Amino acid sequence: SMDVRMSRIADHVRAVFFCIADGAAPSREGRGYIVRKILRRAVRDAIDLQIPSGFFATLLPDVQETMGDAYPELLEQQQTILAMVDGEEDRFRDVYDKGIARLHEQIESVKTKDPSASLFPGSLAFALHDTFGFPSDITEVVVQEKGLVLDLPGFQSAMDDQRERARSASEISKDVFAESLASQIR
Repeated sequence: SMDVRMSRIADHVRAVFFCIADGAAPSREGRGYIVRKILRRAVRDAIDLQIPSGFFATLLPDVQETMGDAYPELLEQQQTILAMVDGEEDRFRDVYDKGIARLHEQIESVKTKDPSASLFPGSLAFALHDTFGFPSDITEVVVQEKGLVLDLPGFQSAMDDQRERARSASEISKDVFAESLASQIR
């Protein structure tokens, strides 16, 4: 429901502001990964509720007003918080727009091929992730909303294969680099 989503957005927004104020920037790893995930969940709810872009930053003054005395970092880190949430929101809305259209096409295709299908292939979820940077946790939620279950082992297997390919490529480039270095030294 809308109320549930609004309160979830509020909780997520507060969490993101506090994390950034505390030095945890949204990123690809560690606690920054969690911050990015929380921020993206809030933005996805906002997109579904048709809340326009840039909403995230507009909520900072309210949080500063209620929590700023106890947490002066919310005021001291204001510019950093605003810059980070604006950048992340813009990037994610772009990723989301590109990926969600493709995901809906794929869900339709899966259901058309087999009307009794209950599983959404992990390989398709991986391709979305790999091509558009579309988060698998959001794919999982969207396919559930459409009555399917994401094949997580299939997704994980595709991720592992990709890591293995990347590792092999990295080994090859190290070998090539070592050989060309050796030829220059000789």
